[in-house]
Amino acid sequence: MQTTAIDDDLRVQPNPARARVVAGLLEATLWVLLAVVIVTQVVRPLVGPSMLGIGQGPYWGMDREIRADLSPDVWARAAADLGGTLPAALARGLGDGEYHRGEAVESTLPNSVEIQAWDPDLRQTAGLGGSALLTGVVVAVALALALLVVRDLRRGRLFRAANLRRVYAAAVVVGFGGMLAQVLGAWGRVGILESPRLAGYVEPSWSVSFVPLVVGLTLAGGAEVLRLGVRMQRDVEGLV
Repeated sequence: MQTTAIDDDLRVQPNPARARVVAGLLEATLWVLLAVVIVTQVVRPLVGPSMLGIGQGPYWGMDREIRADLSPDVWARAAADLGGTLPAALARGLGDGEYHRGEAVESTLPNSVEIQAWDPDLRQTAGLGGSALLTGVVVAVALALALLVVRDLRRGRLFRAANLRRVYAAAVVVGFGGMLAQVLGAWGRVGILESPRLAGYVEPSWSVSFVPLVVGLTLAGGAEVLRLGVRMQRDVEGLV
């Protein structure tokens, strides 16, 4: 009996006050992040030259430009202008030179170029500004939903059906909205690089990141854990 009493005294007791302080700090951090995201990733691309065009200054007036790789034909013309001589790395890119593993090579010519769209159409606008704007909106919505969940955590009401719906909503917004922003950016980028004025000068390359989908699936897994917590709390309340 004495051992049991000692064990009860040594048992770690929850500290609701400390939990509320941590949740409050987390909520304040999320508010700051939300404000930063709205300014830098929503308002900035919206008012910039790629969208509304009312942004001024070096920060708000972002350049409408993308980086692209030069085409092999451009490399060949560069070689001809230099008298037929190119560093090994450039020659290999044209299919003419070779270098072996471990050899040090260097290039003094640029292998990419910055492209500016002065009067973009709808597709080009989607790639230059629409993708960035949609990404910012996705992040802002996810942070807003996280704020609501943390607020309930601070009040000791984490395991609620409303929070379960919020986490599921965040998973959908991040997964589908983030992937849509990726596809929109790639679609607009190809629309820029396929311009007749750039024919033969650049490679119409594009890429899509699956990070938003992975994050969305992770949030969906977290929602399932929260759903189990809500069910367990209801079962416990039913026994009281």
